[in-house]
Amino acid sequence: MAKIMFVREFGPSNIPYLSQALGILGTMLFDKGHEVSILDNNTNYIRYSTRQIMRRIDEFSPDLLGFNLNTFNARKTYQLIDLAKKKWPHIPVLAGGIHMKYCHKEAVEHQADVVVINEGECIIHDLVDAMLNHGGNKKTLVNSVEDIPGISYLDTEGVYHIGPQESQPVLMDLDQTPFINYDLFNLNDFIKIKNDSIYLGFIVAQRGCPYPCNFCSESYLIGNVRDNSADYIIGYMDYLNNKYGVTVIGFGDNNFTLSKKRTDEFCQKIQERNLNKKFSFYCQTNVKTNVTKDQAGMLKKSGFEHVSLGIERLTEEGKNLVNKYISPEKIQESITNLKSSGINVNSNLLVGFPWDTKELVLEEKRLFDQIAPSLSQIQSHVIVPMPGTEYYDDHPVLKEWYLDESFFKAYDTYFSQVLVVYLGPDIIKMNPFNHSRETIDAIKKIYYGSLINTYLKRTEKFNYRILFLIPQGFDLFLAGLSFLSYKISDRLESVLFGKLKQLRFLLGTKFAVKKIVENTDGKQMKIENLISDKVESTIGANFH
Repeated sequence: MAKIMFVREFGPSNIPYLSQALGILGTMLFDKGHEVSILDNNTNYIRYSTRQIMRRIDEFSPDLLGFNLNTFNARKTYQLIDLAKKKWPHIPVLAGGIHMKYCHKEAVEHQADVVVINEGECIIHDLVDAMLNHGGNKKTLVNSVEDIPGISYLDTEGVYHIGPQESQPVLMDLDQTPFINYDLFNLNDFIKIKNDSIYLGFIVAQRGCPYPCNFCSESYLIGNVRDNSADYIIGYMDYLNNKYGVTVIGFGDNNFTLSKKRTDEFCQKIQERNLNKKFSFYCQTNVKTNVTKDQAGMLKKSGFEHVSLGIERLTEEGKNLVNKYISPEKIQESITNLKSSGINVNSNLLVGFPWDTKELVLEEKRLFDQIAPSLSQIQSHVIVPMPGTEYYDDHPVLKEWYLDESFFKAYDTYFSQVLVVYLGPDIIKMNPFNHSRETIDAIKKIYYGSLINTYLKRTEKFNYRILFLIPQGFDLFLAGLSFLSYKISDRLESVLFGKLKQLRFLLGTKFAVKKIVENTDGKQMKIENLISDKVESTIGANFH
């Protein structure tokens, strides 16, 4: 058996979920007898430098090295691959992730030996065996993998190849995936105190989406919807609770309530076993799934505290242009059903499309303000042109924008952790769709106003909120200093605020999350932050 190491570089999220796909694939390989190590650089307690990651790889001395890529960590990952191939040319490098669906050639051009284009469960054992037997010889490697479907690579002449397309496997029965063995990860970097167990309770129990929203790169999975069974989910919950003390479960499914049958069966089993006394839940779903009053009541009785509804736009023009039309009555019906059942509901406004104008985005804001009293939170985001969407593919000037070093630096700052900044400021500054100045000003007003409002709402439902105003004010003051130092030098900001950022996260986990872990009345507030801060759904074991 071999030594296999997977690495996931830092990506844009203030919520430190560990890689689901690397966890699944790593567990599968471990169960077969391989020695597996997974280094995930997405904890908020420590950020490994490139040099430190290289040292960890060297210490483990793997026989095979795998990298997980998403759009936001691609540049740093390619840098790691380049360094790894220079230092250890004999070690085969495997790359995968949701970014590879559309950018698989890009990865092999950055020296990955083999790229997994789609999901990896059905081919991982054959692929690893083939890559381990090449003896450092490129020709032997190519001969070993050429018949494996769902991969891409360069041959010895530099010619690009994609494995047999007609037989690319898809795992139809998701219950075949193992429960993730988180001990394979650098878990001590994620779990410092008991309350950190909340970040291990993230379950992706659905793959695919039937809705053709044109801003989402999940479009390649349209019509290929698969779910874990209710029994599998409950078994996984018991496993996470017994092994890691998890009591809060967050579902990363695009549309948790899509299957009425599974939702009803899951809730019924939860109530029959009184698991709603032991666990609390949060999830997201598309507003088009139309959550009924009975279903909302069942979710609440089963322990669901928070549901995030994907709405994005409310004007007739906006809904049609994003290919997500639903009547105002249906939208309000889902919101009302959930709220009247005692579930907190949040949603989002998405702006910055090529066709947006000042008048249109302000009208969207007006309509969202009208439904705001029915929602616990509305977050405004600026659309990010992702590979695989028409907003990226139809604008050649945006090709590989994510490889520009000027992007993503702000993610790992104190002010980003405070206000959950993500890519908004960078995209607004880039102005990829050449919006007019007045449109950009309107987008800024909506986006930055939402950041402040979201921050203030985090303690809105806390008991004795007045006691939080002073530390909140100080937090914002530090965020301002962090931003100013970042403007001078990102390195300066890191030196001045690196330890403060880690302390802030520790205190937030220790005190705010305590209410969830102990199942007290304040649990919905932090859950709201968790579900609204999530940037990308973790779909499929394609190294995402």
